Amino acid sequence: MARVPAATRESVPQHHQQAFDAVVQSRGGIPRTDPGSIMIHSPEASRRASHLSDYLRRESTLPSHVQELAMLVTARELDCQYIWNAHAAAGKKAGLRPELVDALREKRPLPVTACNPNGPGLQSAQVWDHIHCNYRPLQDRIHCN
Repeated sequence: MARVPAATRESVPQHHQQAFDAVVQSRGGIPRTDPGSIMIHSPEASRRASHLSDYLRRESTLPSHVQELAMLVTARELDCQYIWNAHAAAGKKAGLRPELVDALREKRPLPVTACNPNGPGLQSAQVWDHIHCNYRPLQDRIHCN
């Protein structure tokens, strides 16, 4: 049994029903399994979050392997299994080397040449440094300066 009942058009306030309809239409139905299944309870927030997500995923100037690396490093640092499972295969498909994905999953030191297909890459290294250092407890950040 779900902890939070599935949202319905009737379960949201009337002044949010238009946003609910827009989210449902854009997603092809009421989201039932991902974070969207919770966000839909606040349809306007869900609509805005979806718009931001679409912008970041489709209009970003970052290459897809860097986007996927950012998602994987964040998922690993925060022990977010859902996001990890949603992006591990996508990261490999985008060009992240399997040994990099494996090292992230197992919290091992990263292979120096595994950040992108052509070597470490400045953007990939910057993403790793930024996320890895900023999600660490303050006492562990001394090496990040």
